[in-house]
Amino acid sequence: MRTILLLLGVASASAALLFLLDRFLLRMEERGWIYYRKRRGHADRVGDAAFRVQALFEPGKRYVLEEREKAKREERGDGAPPG
Repeated sequence: MRTILLLLGVASASAALLFLLDRFLLRMEERGWIYYRKRRGHADRVGDAAFRVQALFEPGKRYVLEEREKAKREERGDGAPPG
């Protein structure tokens, strides 16, 4: 009986610790320090990296990649100032 109570105590303490860790990580995610549950753009980054490797060997892909980067720069407003 004592062993069962000890195991229940350890299990509940572990659950409480995991809950507190989860709350802490969610708070860090809210502040923008980490990506914990929402991994924004993770699949896009892998696909983009594969596309860049493919663009090294295929000129058509290189053109598409350059146009994408140009569109991103224009969207962010990083281009040259208007003349």
